Amino acid sequence: MKIFLALFLLLPSLLWGLTFKDGKQVNDGLTDSFSEKYTISKKNFTLPFDVSSGVREWRLSSRALGLKHQIQVVSKDEGHPVRDGNLSIRFEVRPGECGGKGKINDCNRNNGKSERAEIASIDEWGKGEMWYAWSIYLQPEFTELHPRSSLKLLQFHSRPDDVYPDQHFSFEAKDGSYTPSNNINKEKGLSLSKTDMIGRWNDILMHVNWSYENDGYYKIWANGDLIYDYSGKTLWDKNIRANFKFGIYRNWLEHTWETGSDGGTTIVYFDEIRIGKTKDEVNSNLSQLGEQEYFYKKSKMELLDEEIKLIEEQISKLKKEVVENYDIEKSKKINDFKKKLRKLEYEKAKEK
Repeated sequence: MKIFLALFLLLPSLLWGLTFKDGKQVNDGLTDSFSEKYTISKKNFTLPFDVSSGVREWRLSSRALGLKHQIQVVSKDEGHPVRDGNLSIRFEVRPGECGGKGKINDCNRNNGKSERAEIASIDEWGKGEMWYAWSIYLQPEFTELHPRSSLKLLQFHSRPDDVYPDQHFSFEAKDGSYTPSNNINKEKGLSLSKTDMIGRWNDILMHVNWSYENDGYYKIWANGDLIYDYSGKTLWDKNIRANFKFGIYRNWLEHTWETGSDGGTTIVYFDEIRIGKTKDEVNSNLSQLGEQEYFYKKSKMELLDEEIKLIEEQISKLKKEVVENYDIEKSKKINDFKKKLRKLEYEKAKEK
């Protein structure tokens, strides 16, 4: 009995030791090619907690090609950029990798004009408040696409069989900058510049109220600065839901090809993808980037000042547009912003 008990206690240590070689863990699956492995198996999968939390499982985009280099979890030990911890997830798309039912097309106008390497959450949201956070790093060797082409590096998407099989919200990066785009009302937020994005980590925090009515909203911060503040519907229609999709989606490439460019190779890293119902669930443990102050470190007064400044800028922009070309919808939006501004100024007065 004593021998059996000793073996029972020793077995986990033996198994653990067998998973290491030269001080590094092997056969743990963390540096496997997700694009290769799960295109073949067509199974859902989880990401390491070092990379992501708050999602039960992920799935590959339906246009995944099964190419080894496209989606990989990589480590700092291998020389890859990592935001926190030891792991990040790397996406790569090369010219000619147009997707269609898991096969590589020749990327002509008939057979495909988009190149993708993406994964999507199986979790979907159709009502209520959620918080999303992620860190993104764009490889220094970056080739810009034609202005009429598209490079989306994150999307909130509806299901393919929905009445509106489209993006609710996305982040566009065809020129190297990172721009939040509200696809329902065709509005854009402030951009992280190409200088900000190329070769460095940036932290994005997003607070959403999912709703097909006007009580929805988006609030987005980049490295602690408010870059988008919106009130209105956040879902295309009733019974439509949103999932979280990230990676590389290059589209409308014919415009880039016409210039003689193949678009080059796009490489992007993501890390610290956190999803939850509260702010603390998604960024309470994130370490600081050098010389940057985070949203959760700022005082309420500072946050109110930022929000007021952004709304004042939006009102000023809309007023100019109304003078140039009167639009009743824009006039209504100015009034809505003014109401919101009065509310924020009241909150600020209470803080003093």
